[in-house]
Amino acid sequence: MDQPLFGESRPRHRIINIIFGIVTGVFVAVTCVMALLSPKLVPSKCFVLQGPAFRSESYCINPLDIVICAVVILFCVPSAFIAYWYHQGELTPKFKNLLYYNLVITILLCIVANLYFYDTAVWASYRNVSCNKTACTFK
Repeated sequence: MDQPLFGESRPRHRIINIIFGIVTGVFVAVTCVMALLSPKLVPSKCFVLQGPAFRSESYCINPLDIVICAVVILFCVPSAFIAYWYHQGELTPKFKNLLYYNLVITILLCIVANLYFYDTAVWASYRNVSCNKTACTFK
């Protein structure tokens, strides 16, 4: 019998599950930090927070970044339930593939969100640049 019974797991499967969980957790954490802390160079699309609690004169928060962070976190909830039920032995081993699929999709969602944050934070300042052979000027 190659497949273990319900509730049993091989050490190799346990290590793979832990690695997938840690990698996904790191990606989700980085995505949420980037949503809150990435510099915003397009002030027309954000709320500006001012006061002594902020180090600079103003800090810009884009509401869309917060929504993306919430979507990433909410996308992790079903994966957490599937992992919990799988490790409790309530699901058959075939749900392991569904769990891996959800974790890979969550990682891809985090990569796309981070690329969006990077695009709105960094490349927005380069869109209004005109360059010639000697120098570049901002419009």
